[in-house]
Amino acid sequence: MARVGFDHWQCPDGFADCNAARVIAAAVAIPDVLDREFLGQAVREQWVRWATSQPSPKPSWLVPYHELSEADKEADRQIGEHIYLLTKLYLEASADDSR
Repeated sequence: MARVGFDHWQCPDGFADCNAARVIAAAVAIPDVLDREFLGQAVREQWVRWATSQPSPKPSWLVPYHELSEADKEADRQIGEHIYLLTKLYLEASADDSR
């Protein structure tokens, strides 16, 4: 596994595209409290929070998670999973570095 850091992230050998997180996700158990639905909702809540701070947000930016189409919910779930996995990889690499 490549070293992981917030300022520089390298995919593990053989995972050179953005789908790397999805491949890794299949092998990593996400704790119940951080299931895909929770992660997707968290992504959307932050998006709406950001959107409300913009001078002229598009109405579609302000749609809450429960009103999104299934395709949009899935996009938010995948973003949440990816952020979770990057954070997990970073924390694991940090723990390895401190040993």
